[in-house]
Amino acid sequence: MFKVVFLTTITIPPGLCEISDINAYMQFIFRQNGHYLKKVDTYVYYAEFVVNPTNYSVDLITYPFPSTLPAGYTDPTGNFPFASSFPNIHMEIEIKSKLTEILGFPVNFDSGISQSNTPNVYSSTQAPNVNPNSSLTLICDEAQNDFSSLGVLYSIVPQVSIGSIFTERPSYPIYLECKHGTFTSLTFRLVNSDTLMPIEILDPNICFIFSIKKHKN
Repeated sequence: MFKVVFLTTITIPPGLCEISDINAYMQFIFRQNGHYLKKVDTYVYYAEFVVNPTNYSVDLITYPFPSTLPAGYTDPTGNFPFASSFPNIHMEIEIKSKLTEILGFPVNFDSGISQSNTPNVYSSTQAPNVNPNSSLTLICDEAQNDFSSLGVLYSIVPQVSIGSIFTERPSYPIYLECKHGTFTSLTFRLVNSDTLMPIEILDPNICFIFSIKKHKN
């Protein structure tokens, strides 16, 4: 969740998002509230989130509000908050809750109120954590792994964008001995590689192929 002071509070709906999706949703709310201008067929917004690959950060950029309608622009809704009393004032944005961790900003980030005729750029101070499940670990509770008490079978690092079909093929078969005992079933789990917490799988179309072979004495 983040708050645009004097305008509105925006709550990002749950889901799998890239930075561009968060930015698009913020500007969608701006559109709903009429807080934008239009130049021919281009919509002009006065705040945006962009990825800065050079600094491995997310940048929040705010732009000065015009005092009057600029030449060649239109105000389609008539609701744009022109800064007639405060020339070149920037939108104040507060970032709250879990979104600060996702974007890499300090807890309860506040851009503050400022006046300048150039854009203000606020860069995240920590690495963005857009996908906290970037690496998954496959565990078999009945497998005997001499290097892990959890029965770790394999680590999975998705290399595709969110929503794309993902296929993982190990370069060679991976076999572990079963723990001593008698089992009527095997339990496999996908967990977060860092926290070892279970992963909630939303896609019902998922398929694993396991190979079991008899141990040779």
